[in-house]
Amino acid sequence: MLAKIKLIVSGVEATASINTESRIGGLIFNRLPIKSKFNTWGDELYFPVKLKGVEITQPSLTVAKGDLAYSAIWRSFCLFYGKTPISNDIDIIPNGPVEVFGRLDTDPWLFKRILSGTLKNKRRRICNRIRFLHWLIEDIWMEKVAD
Repeated sequence: MLAKIKLIVSGVEATASINTESRIGGLIFNRLPIKSKFNTWGDELYFPVKLKGVEITQPSLTVAKGDLAYSAIWRSFCLFYGKTPISNDIDIIPNGPVEVFGRLDTDPWLFKRILSGTLKNKRRRICNRIRFLHWLIEDIWMEKVAD
């Protein structure tokens, strides 16, 4: 079953659908509402969602623009609104295997537009483990959407 959620970033609302029949999608949906600080890596937005003992059962090494996924390595919710620093001309490549459990209903370009303006005014920090620039920016709010 697909369940609707609302994401709010920089005061702008977006909607997405989560497959609640997938184990990870169901766990994340049941934790809503979630408020968190998030980071970006290229055109990926991510933030910690600690799901204890959850392993990825359907790993993917590539994703599509607009995919919602969970990274067991980083224990994070990931939203892909474009390419990551290790993507190639054809594929969007996450930083390790992820399990896709949902998709944005809103055009992913919205996040690119919102975050490109926001990031110019935020402090950069370097994550030594992967040697790419990450940005620590403001809050994201996610909640269930009533039917």
